[in-house]
Parts: sequence; C-alpha cells; structure tokens
Amino acid sequence: MSSERIRRIGLENVVMADTEITRIDGAAGRLIYRGYDIEDLADNASYEEVAYLLMFGALPDEAELAEFTADLASRRGLPGPLVATIEELADQAAPMTMLRLGLLYLSALDDREDVDDRDLHVDRGMDILAKVPTILAYFDRFRNGREPVEPREDLGHAANFLYMLNGEEPDEATADCLDTCLILPADHGINASTFTARVVTSTQSDIYSAIVGAISAIKGPLHGGASGNVLRMFEEIESPETAGDYIEDMIDRGERVPGFGHRVYETVDPRAVILRGISERLASNADDPAIYEIAHIIEVHMRNEVGIDTNLDYYSAVAYHYLGIPDDLFPLMFCQARVAGWVAQALEQYEDNRLIRPRAEYVGEEDLAYADRN
Repeated sequence: MSSERIRRIGLENVVMADTEITRIDGAAGRLIYRGYDIEDLADNASYEEVAYLLMFGALPDEAELAEFTADLASRRGLPGPLVATIEELADQAAPMTMLRLGLLYLSALDDREDVDDRDLHVDRGMDILAKVPTILAYFDRFRNGREPVEPREDLGHAANFLYMLNGEEPDEATADCLDTCLILPADHGINASTFTARVVTSTQSDIYSAIVGAISAIKGPLHGGASGNVLRMFEEIESPETAGDYIEDMIDRGERVPGFGHRVYETVDPRAVILRGISERLASNADDPAIYEIAHIIEVHMRNEVGIDTNLDYYSAVAYHYLGIPDDLFPLMFCQARVAGWVAQALEQYEDNRLIRPRAEYVGEEDLAYADRN
C-alpha cells in the first residue's frame, strides 16, 4: 500500500471542520487556544479560566470567573445510587469502563428531552466537567478499600481532585502543578477522541453520548494509553546510569520507545517542554528524584542519537507519578482535562451542524455471481 494511500485512509491532512477553538502549528511547535499560546495560559491562567475560554470563546472577567467556578464546584456531588454502583463495581471494572458507566448513569438520570438547545448542552457539559473528577476519585478509593472523600466547594478544580483522591488538602504549589497539567491537554484539535465527539454530535445526539464516545476512543492504546507505558519503562530501569543502555537495547530489538514522536508536531511538543519543568520541580521535593533523572537522560539520548523529541505523554507520566496518581489512571487524567475541550467542540458542532459522513473507496472484488460461489 502506498504512503499516499495510508495517509488518505488515516485522514491525515483532511480538513473536516472550520473551528475557532484550537490551532496547532506542527512545524513551529505551537499550540493556541482561541488565540492564546499555551505557554501564556500555562503560566497565568487556571484550569477553570481555560475551560471557560474553550467553552464560551473568551477569557472570563473576574465576575464571570467567580460565577463559573462556583457553579462548577456546586455540581461535584454524585447521586447516591451512582456512588453505590461505583462501590459495587470498583473491584472488577477497569477505570475507563467505570468512567463511561458513570456518565451513562448520569445520562439515565437526566429526564430532560434531547432537544438541540444550547443552554441544555451547556448545562449538561458543566455537569460532566464537574463530576468526572469525583467519579475517578471515588472509584480509586473504593477499589483500595477506602471510604470516599466528599468534594469541597471551597477548593479549585485541581486541588479538589487531589483532596478527594488522597484525603488531604494539597499545598498550593502541588495543586498549581496539577492545574497546569490539566490545562495542557484540555484541547488538541481534531484528534481521534475529539473527532468521535464531533461525529456523535453531528447526528444531533446528546452531549453525554458525545463524551462517552470520546472516552471510548481515548481508551485505545494508540491514543490515550502511552503515559502509563512510559512510567512502567522508567520503573524497569535500575538507575539513571543504565538508562542509555536500556534504550539502546529497546531500539536494537525494534521496539518503540513510548512517549516520543507525534503525528502533528515536527519539532518538540510545546506541552512537553512545560511538563518537563513541572516534573523537575516536583522531583526536587520528592523522595525518589531518580524517575525524573532517568526521564531526562532518555530524552537527551533520544534527541541526540535518534533525532526525535518527547510528546505530552512522556513528562505527564513523571508529573502524575510525583503527584501520587496511580499509573492506570493516567489516561483518565487526560479525560478529566479534555472534557472542557470535548464540550467546546460539541458546542461548536451544534452551532453550525452538518452530519459528518465521509466516504470510503471500495477496493474489493466486483461482478461476482451467487451461482458461481462454489
């Protein structure tokens, strides 16, 4: 199969929509949310501000941010029957399955008619954005035999998640690190999960269905599963001194080193640069700084010897490790972050909708006769 055909089949460089949400300049290594460079937002904005920006088109003023933040915080609690279901299934359900089930449960409890109404879509999107962290934290505590920690309305989005997960209020510096980790993957153009969300939305289905579809797409190891593999690789390496040899052996065996390369960026992923700094800061206060040291040695080796840069997954694994997040929840952290982007993309699709209906080129046999089948 020719490389041209492979690109066409993978929809590479095919434009499926006009958007005002996110611009990716792969050649220059730039990521822009509604006109703002990701570095600017990571340095100055909160996740709540970025979620508002993605969903409503502009950064909020002080009053708008206060109202949005309070509204989001007030929606964090889960209905009792859903809490009981999470407790019942926590020992056997995979994390992604639990998250999808939780959103389907919320959808089942929402008895409003599925009409194409922006206020309805926004209201449901806000509910999903607020409740996904609670579902994840409750699931992790139940599967570890611990009682869930009720969400608090006086904490920010990132700080509240760490509080529910660990049972202790994080210090401001730690919460700020997670806040930035959530900003970086909040949207990223028409990737597989976002495309899925927009396809579902284009049928005029409800926003719960669109987000569940997106989560189903990100569950695949080619999309959202690499960060856990990155951490497992680090843990297999005995020490920073052996990291270079370990990677050379992987390359000699023809294995792909997880966390490197990107379908869009021709240079380093700008989000990876920011995450490197976060990981270094977290490691400097950690009991096991070797994980960061190993990561940095491998990054330098891959850039100098192979000519390939890290992507978002690479240093996300390091940061999440130091934040105390279990490695099988790493892909779920991308879901938690990207709900804002998925909701924004669905809202944009609803605004000027056309059913997404691509074509396939038939390459099979023709002119066969039923009578000749033997």
